[in-house]
Amino acid sequence: MDTERNTLGRTSQFPFFVSAMGTLGSSHPGAEPLLPPEEIMDAHLDEQRLLGNQSPLNLSFQLCMPVDRTRAKSLIQRVKAAGYQSLVRGSPGSRFGRWWSWKDLDWISSEWSGPLVLKGIQSVKDVKLAVQHGVQGILLSNHGGRQIHSAPSSLMTLLEIRTYYPEAFNKLQVFVDGGLRDGADVVKALCLGATAVGVGRRYYYALAGYGAEGVERCTDILAEEF
Repeated sequence: MDTERNTLGRTSQFPFFVSAMGTLGSSHPGAEPLLPPEEIMDAHLDEQRLLGNQSPLNLSFQLCMPVDRTRAKSLIQRVKAAGYQSLVRGSPGSRFGRWWSWKDLDWISSEWSGPLVLKGIQSVKDVKLAVQHGVQGILLSNHGGRQIHSAPSSLMTLLEIRTYYPEAFNKLQVFVDGGLRDGADVVKALCLGATAVGVGRRYYYALAGYGAEGVERCTDILAEEF
């Protein structure tokens, strides 16, 4: 199996990446800089801590956008100045106030002017809207069942897209995360058309228990499972 993937303009040796995770500092003092450079980073960290000694050109930034557009614009400008390659628009949590709209997505796209991924898609209808609004990718995720309670699993949403809107895979890149733990899970998602698969908890435990060596070994194990 050819595992190499072109994701948002960059080539990756394997079709998996480290999912965005919060509170990584509670698991290990080194936290984010110890994780592989393909990680989709969280928006709650300043650039200096975020980057460590890694190149931002291989990183995507997950934007949890404030309601205040002045603050949101400032954050996007900081991300651009830091050199991030792509932006992931995460679904909002309750602490951010009102729910966002497709007009907000258009505004983000105009401010960012780079590859944009929409996270939290749950239906074929929203995939079609994402295509209409010109995003370069979608990330199927139920946030571990926390922010979006009783949501369908990411694999079920992926199957729905494959069944009812297969042309979507020719229009944008489709990423998946949530409950995917091993190489077999990754292969299932790839067979359904996913571009790449996010793995979170497994890396979290590896980082907490063994630091950088644990993260490296976790990647090796996932690669071997193919």
